Amino acid sequence: MRLRLSLSTQIVVLVVGVALVAGGTVGVALVVSAREALRDETLQSSLATADLAAALTTDYMNGIWSPARELAARPTFRHAASTGDFASLRPELAAWLVDNSRADNAAVFDLNGIDRANGQDDQSAVGVVNVGSRPWFRAAVATGLPQQGGATMSLTTGRPAAPYHVPILDEAGNVRGTFSAVISLAALSDTLRHADLGPNSAVSLVDLTQGVYLANPEAARILQPVESLGEATAHLTSGERSATEVTGSSGPVLAAFTPVSGVGWAVLVEQPSADVYIPATAMAQRGAVWVALAMALAVALGMGLATRIAHPLRELQLAASQLHDTMARLRLSEKQSRRESERLLALHGASSALAAHTATPTAVLDQILSSAVTLLHAGSGSLYRWDAEALILRCVRNWGVPAADTTPDLRINEGLAGQTFGQGAPVICNDYGASSYATHSGRVGGMRGGLGVPLLWGGSPIGVLLLRVYEGEDTRFDEDDARFTSLFGDQASAAMFTAEAFERQRVAALHDALTGLPNRLMLREHLQKAVALEGDRVPTGLLLLDLDRFKEVNDTFGHAIGDALLREVARRLMSLLRTSDLVARLGGDEFCVLLPATTLVGAQQVAASLLDLIGAPFVLEGQPVSIGVSVGVAMFPEHGLTADALMRQADLAMYAAKRARSGWTVCDSAA
Repeated sequence: MRLRLSLSTQIVVLVVGVALVAGGTVGVALVVSAREALRDETLQSSLATADLAAALTTDYMNGIWSPARELAARPTFRHAASTGDFASLRPELAAWLVDNSRADNAAVFDLNGIDRANGQDDQSAVGVVNVGSRPWFRAAVATGLPQQGGATMSLTTGRPAAPYHVPILDEAGNVRGTFSAVISLAALSDTLRHADLGPNSAVSLVDLTQGVYLANPEAARILQPVESLGEATAHLTSGERSATEVTGSSGPVLAAFTPVSGVGWAVLVEQPSADVYIPATAMAQRGAVWVALAMALAVALGMGLATRIAHPLRELQLAASQLHDTMARLRLSEKQSRRESERLLALHGASSALAAHTATPTAVLDQILSSAVTLLHAGSGSLYRWDAEALILRCVRNWGVPAADTTPDLRINEGLAGQTFGQGAPVICNDYGASSYATHSGRVGGMRGGLGVPLLWGGSPIGVLLLRVYEGEDTRFDEDDARFTSLFGDQASAAMFTAEAFERQRVAALHDALTGLPNRLMLREHLQKAVALEGDRVPTGLLLLDLDRFKEVNDTFGHAIGDALLREVARRLMSLLRTSDLVARLGGDEFCVLLPATTLVGAQQVAASLLDLIGAPFVLEGQPVSIGVSVGVAMFPEHGLTADALMRQADLAMYAAKRARSGWTVCDSAA
C-alpha cells in the first residue's frame, strides 16, 4: 500500500526539510567559524598581553637594578668596603629601602656571605643570615658583575623574594662584599595584575630554572611549582614564545607564554576556554531559536500554498544578510586584533633591544630615537632633558631633524616639547603651523606635526621624547600612537638611567677617588695599547714618580693636609703635560706619566721639569709645605716590549734615583 500525500503536504514537507537542512548547516558552520575566530583572536590578544607583561617585568626589574647599582657605586660604600665598616651603611640602606618600594629588603654581605648591615628596623638578622652558599652570591663575588638571583624565601623578611646582588668594590677596585636588593615578588604580582584580560584570566611570571611561580594573582601560589599545561609545558620551560589551547589541571585553557629579556623567566597568560566560547554558545542558542522559528514559519507558509512562498524567501534573504554582517564584524575584529598584536610585538622588540643596550649614554640616546621613529613611522625625533637649575628643556639628541630646524632649548609650555613637559602627558599635534605654541625654528624648518611624550622617572617628568613630521611626510598621529609611545617612553627612561649609571661606574672604576686622575687600571689599558702595535715601534716614555718627604708631611700636619697635597701635585702634573699624555695615581704617594710618541731626550726633559714643578713650595691651608720627587724613566721599545716589563724597569730606575738622590734616572738595561 503506497502512502500518497497531498500537494499541500508535500510542499510543507519540502519546505520544512529544506529549512531544517539549510538552517542546521548554516547554524553549525556559523558556530564552528565563530569558535575558531574567537579562539584565534583570544590567542593573539593573550600573546600580545604576554609580550606587554614581559615588557612591564623588564621595566619593573630595571627600576630595582639601576638604583641598586648606583647605590653600590657610591663613595661611602667604597670607603666602607676599604675599612670593613659595613655597619656604617645602615642609614643609607634604610633610606634607599624607603625610596624603592619595589624592594623588600636592602642588605650588605661580606665575602663570607654574612649579613653585615640591612635597611630593616629589626636588626636581628645582622651577623646571623648567611647567603654564602647561594650560587648568585658566589657568582657576583667571583665575576665582579651584578647577578640576579632565583626565587626564594627571604632569610631576613620571611617573604617571597628574588635577590639582586651587586659587587661592592673598595677604593682600590677589589671586591669586598655585595649589596643585595631583595625584589618583592608580591609587589611584582600586583604590577602584572594590570595586564589581566578578564575576571578569570591569570597573568603569571615563571622561573624557568626552578619551575615555580614568581608572580601570580593568588599570593599563595608564589614559589609553588607551575601547574602542568600538558604538551605545552615543554615549550614554556624551554623559553619559547607561543600561544595554544591545551588541557591543564583545571580543564581546557588558552595559554600564551613569552620569555622575559635578560633573565631566565617567562610570562604565562591563561584564560579558561569556556569563558572565551561564551559568545559562540550564545550565538548557537540564538541560531537554534531562529531555526525553530524558520520551521514553524515554513509550515505555516507551506499550508498557504505557493502564493505565500515569496514571503519566507525574503525572510531567508534577510537572515543571510544578517549572517554576512555578523561574519564581516568578526573579520574586522580579527583584523583589528592582529594590528594591535603586531604593534605590541614591534614595541616589545624595540624595548628588548633597548634593555639589552649596554653602550655609552650617547649610543643609548640614538637607540631610543631610532627605535621610536621606526615604531611610529615618523621621519625624525628629538630627546629633551630637563635642566632643573636653568629651568629649561635642553635638546640633547636629534635623529633625522633637518638642519633648518635648530631645535633650541625651550621653557615650559614653549614649543611642542615644552607643552608636553608642562602638561606631564602626551600631546598630539597634526597642524604645527596653526598651533599657538609653535616655535620660530620649527616653522622655518617646515615642521608639520608631532607627538610629544613625557619621560618619567620615579613618577616625575625628567624630559620629553618628541617625534617630528615635516612637510612632504604623510604620517598623522592618533591616541593609539600616543599610548604606544608612552609605553616605549617608560622603557627609554629606564635605559637612559641604566646607561648613565654604567658610565658613572666605568669612570669611577678607572679613576682615583682622591685626585680624580686615572688609576692604575686605566694606565695599564693605555700602556698596553701603546706597546700592542709592536711592528710600528713608536717611541713611548714611561715616568714613575715617588714623592720625597710625603710621610713627614702626613705625620706633621695630618692626613687632611696630606690629601690636599696629593690633589695639588695632581693639578701641577696636569698643567705641565700635553693633552695626549696620561697622568695617573698608582696609590699612596706614587704617580706615573705616560708620554706617547716621545723620544728619550723628550722624556728626560719632562723628568727634569717635574723636579722643578714638584720642588716648588706648596701653601696648603696657610701652611708652607716643601717636598721633592724621585723619577724613574723607561722607554719603549728600548727597555721593554710589554707593559709589565716597562713598569718594572721604570720602578727600578725610580728607586735608583731615590738611593742616589739624583732626582731622576733612566733605566740602564732592557727587560
